[in-house]
Amino acid sequence: MQVRDLQQLKRVQEQLLEEYKVQQEQAREAGPTRSAAEGAPSWIGRVSGVVSSDEELGPHLLVIKQSFANTPPTPSNAVSNARVYYPTPGRDVADYSEDEYVLLLRVDGAFLADKLA
Repeated sequence: MQVRDLQQLKRVQEQLLEEYKVQQEQAREAGPTRSAAEGAPSWIGRVSGVVSSDEELGPHLLVIKQSFANTPPTPSNAVSNARVYYPTPGRDVADYSEDEYVLLLRVDGAFLADKLA
């Protein structure tokens, strides 16, 4: 795209900004999904605890990131501490169980755990 004058540049910038705002609003309305996290690194984690109620954090999952080694790949804890993750939209903590493997996502700053099956 070649811009010849300052006024035309401003119009193009305003149009691009408006298109970006519309896309962001549509993404917010749709909510976080796997597709929203495409290109972002994801990990496999193991649920170490299911917390059905907590005054401070609300219902959440305690998840430990996993690493895989050997042949066939064998999971082991990649870190020593569990981290707080929340179920993906449309799911409840009751849908998860301890020792279940989940896909870990970070979408818009939120840490989400998605069921693998």
